[in-house]
Amino acid sequence: YVKFIRFAQWKVCQNGKGVVGFITNHSYLDNPTFAGMRESLLKTFDRIYILNLHGNKRKKEPDENVFDIMQGVAVGIFVKDKTKEGEFGEVYYYSTLNDEKLTKREEKLSFLSENSLKTVKWKKVNPTPPYYFFVPNSGREEWEKLVPINRIFEKFVSGIVTARDNLVIGFTREEVKKKIETFLDTRISDEEIRELFKIRDNYAWELQKARKLLRKELEGKEIESFIKPILYRPFDVRFIFYHPTVVFRDRREVMKHMFEGENIGLVCMNQVSLTESFSHSLISGFMIDNRIFVSSKGIAYFFPLYLYKENKKAPNFTEEFRKYIKELYGKELSPEEIFYYIYAVLYSPSYREKFGEFLKYEFPRIPFPKELKSFKELSQVGKKLCELHLLKDVSPSSIKLVGENFKVEKVSFKKNRVYINETTYFEPVEKEVFGCKIGGYQVLKKWLKDRKGRELSFEEINTYRAIIQAITKTIDIQEKRLSRLVQFDKF
Repeated sequence: YVKFIRFAQWKVCQNGKGVVGFITNHSYLDNPTFAGMRESLLKTFDRIYILNLHGNKRKKEPDENVFDIMQGVAVGIFVKDKTKEGEFGEVYYYSTLNDEKLTKREEKLSFLSENSLKTVKWKKVNPTPPYYFFVPNSGREEWEKLVPINRIFEKFVSGIVTARDNLVIGFTREEVKKKIETFLDTRISDEEIRELFKIRDNYAWELQKARKLLRKELEGKEIESFIKPILYRPFDVRFIFYHPTVVFRDRREVMKHMFEGENIGLVCMNQVSLTESFSHSLISGFMIDNRIFVSSKGIAYFFPLYLYKENKKAPNFTEEFRKYIKELYGKELSPEEIFYYIYAVLYSPSYREKFGEFLKYEFPRIPFPKELKSFKELSQVGKKLCELHLLKDVSPSSIKLVGENFKVEKVSFKKNRVYINETTYFEPVEKEVFGCKIGGYQVLKKWLKDRKGRELSFEEINTYRAIIQAITKTIDIQEKRLSRLVQFDKF
């Protein structure tokens, strides 16, 4: 549909004036991907009328679609009646979910039949760079006053890309070691290795050369020394053979700070699928995979708290941000206090709701309260959340595993129980806890499904019990403490 709008735009430009009308998918109104399209239309047309009929089931909009489709719909009318000289056209917007609350299909069709361009109660929109949204940007000015994450932390990087997970990632150190030993074994052909690990050559990597090079690189060295823990998915710590010969993008310039000394880091995204609500933030004590959140759009970025140089650690904050904090509160605050505060804000339901639309398009921005007391209160809550999510302050004794077959076969949930097969289950687990998402998938379901066909070890059973408890307490903190503490009139 974008190509048809562009074709119509070109025809109007050829003619010098004209009117274009389309009924289309409404994604181009507020999806960042179409920023260039919106800017171009603004430069061409004098007036643009957008009647948003909504009905987007993928975004869970609460109304019926005018057609039997999942995608939301909009009427776009584009008018060019004079020669433009660099100035932008005007945009007028109307939403069927606003004034009249038109939610039923019949109501929308009647509205369209009974109204014209002159009778619709249009609201003027002022599209601004960089996105030039065709919808009212309520709260945009407030959002832009907040401090972006990428201006708080000095160094950050996207997560590790192995391009060969089947080869270099494993649930245990022993599993990874065996994979690499097999990879190096001269008795096994390249084709057998290719088939075994489901790997293939690309523009920057050839299997045959990589095997020869890695044999040479590891002469006199232990395979174990290159095996490191990695946060692969939420609460899912695995192991990686961390060597540039077989890891496509190792992000070593930042990730090295995670094993040169004790450290933690913040994980978040700079773009989230429009169909997902923001839940894409986590803490990690290890390196991270770039697809940790398994989101349908975007990759994860990692912000370590400390940087190490010559066995000395320094806070990973920009000079600009440190100066801002000192001026705001009249004193320097510890790096941990600041980190915990940021983490609490990112888990605040009111923050996620208020700025949910903006969090889909760019890195989170953080509000800082005027009073130090409010900051300290939230920092304490953030500390508790961090301890929970690192599974450091969790006693899973209340969660039981009932059954004797520990092999994960089919994951299901019923009657406050999480079944791993027909006879074995974890209990008690609240429905809200089982349904909890961090990123694109339900944490508890995803963790088990990734282990389908495996028998859970004693350590894995206790880890899963701890995850259940951590999520349970997180939801409780969000509802009882963060909802009360994050009041935006204090910022």
